[in-house]
Amino acid sequence: MFHAMYFPMYEGFKSFFRENLKLEEGSFSLYAVSAVVSGVISNCITNPFWMVRTRMQAETFRSMSESNYRSKYPLNLFKTMRLIQQREGFLTLYNGLSASMLGVTHPLIYFPLYEKSKIYFKNHWDHENKD
Repeated sequence: MFHAMYFPMYEGFKSFFRENLKLEEGSFSLYAVSAVVSGVISNCITNPFWMVRTRMQAETFRSMSESNYRSKYPLNLFKTMRLIQQREGFLTLYNGLSASMLGVTHPLIYFPLYEKSKIYFKNHWDHENKD
């Protein structure tokens, strides 16, 4: 789910920042800012799903009894999210968000390198599209 939103957002933010902040295509800042903003937004949206999934998996290993598991968490993800929110508060769904934000740092390096490499190889190795 994270990547299904991340990549379209990344492309959208590249266009947005090119047009509105006048960042040039090929600039490190265009790719870095687009990658970080997309990562932060995607993390904020998907963190509740990851938190619930982790809890449900941990409960399975804590007690192999299916009746104990079903009494604690329903098998429906959204019902489980609502149950956790009611019992522990809305912000509980965002436990672990700060740790997952550390994962936003790797696209800060990889995406500018990827984009620069893509431009380089297209300019130097793509013989079909040369003028």
